[in-house]
Amino acid sequence: MIDKIKKKWGQHFLADTNLLKKLVKLIDPLKSDSLLEIGPGGGALTELLDPYVKDLIGVEVDKKLFNKLSSRNDLVNSSFINEDFLKQHENEEQIIKRPFKSHLRNAQYID
Repeated sequence: MIDKIKKKWGQHFLADTNLLKKLVKLIDPLKSDSLLEIGPGGGALTELLDPYVKDLIGVEVDKKLFNKLSSRNDLVNSSFINEDFLKQHENEEQIIKRPFKSHLRNAQYID
């Protein structure tokens, strides 16, 4: 279960299965795709995308959510980075040196 929502990071968690399926259809993932998900949260969208892509990198600022995602054995094509994407530097090479198919969500507030 998801812990208390942290407004400072603009957290919101998608739970509507129909909406999640529509997003997956819209993203149209291919087995050759590399995806970057900013703010995967509890992994609801991640778990639907994971089986259809080559790899998915999720950048999650919340340490508790990152730990939960990282410990999931069912997300075999996914890896996670625990950083604020807007301030992310340490793993920059892991992200920048490959082409990504992108999808946008309002995952974080941008100051």
